Amino acid sequence: MKQLLSIIACTALLQWSAITSAHQVRVVGEHLIQFQGVVDGNVEGLAIDLTWALIEQTRVDASFEIYP
Repeated sequence: MKQLLSIIACTALLQWSAITSAHQVRVVGEHLIQFQGVVDGNVEGLAIDLTWALIEQTRVDASFEIYP
């Protein structure tokens, strides 16, 4: 169990620099009106709201794209 936790921790630390140095994140989703979609030209939905909350906390620039 200790080895598994050590492997997970090392993997997270190795990926941390890639995550924190990202200049812009592109969020891509499909049109599922319950979760995300384009309404009157705006990207809206539950998944979009949750993603915006994460983006605001991490202070990463992000763009949203919705595909059919």
